[in-house]
Amino acid sequence: MSENVPVVQQDHLMGFIERASKDPEFDVNKFRELLVMYREERDRAKKEAFNAAMAEVQAEIGKIERSGRNPTFNNPYAKLEDLDAAARPIYAPRGFNIRYGSAAATRPGWQRITLTISHRDGYSEEHYLDGPPDIQENTSARSRTPIQAIGSTVTYLRRYLLQMVLNLVPANDPADDDGEASRRRPPYQPRWKDQKPQQNTQDPPDNRFPPV
Repeated sequence: MSENVPVVQQDHLMGFIERASKDPEFDVNKFRELLVMYREERDRAKKEAFNAAMAEVQAEIGKIERSGRNPTFNNPYAKLEDLDAAARPIYAPRGFNIRYGSAAATRPGWQRITLTISHRDGYSEEHYLDGPPDIQENTSARSRTPIQAIGSTVTYLRRYLLQMVLNLVPANDPADDDGEASRRRPPYQPRWKDQKPQQNTQDPPDNRFPPV
């Protein structure tokens, strides 16, 4: 029932505006205010629908496998195909559409890739990332042509934009070990806590300082 409240409010307001537009004595300034109010209410309802659908998407997307392998560091990573295979079947049925574009970057020689995510109810957001051409500096690896370097940067920025916008976390991401490193490492214990200070039977013990 609560999901239909914004729609009902919009319909009621639109009906009032239609009736007011037929009244020749209705104040034109008030009529304009009603139109602004209607548009604001409509935009708010669109954004609420976008956020509700996005919450469902993020709740359903599971772990993402990492089929790629970095040739320099030999560590696995999630390729754009891995992200798309895990996310598209979830977000598309819920009315989302994702498209990429390009724009002028603020830093000379860099590239800007944009991601626009839109919802079927009319609300959309645009995000972007900038990056330099991915030129291989490792002489042992096969060198890239300039156009290949641009293509590599485009793919890289698309991957990370998609992860950011949909909050995608590949499985076993080394940047996020779910706190395993802190759980494996024993808590720090000052060395003097494991030692008992020697006491002189003639003088009272002085525990103000740790033993050296």
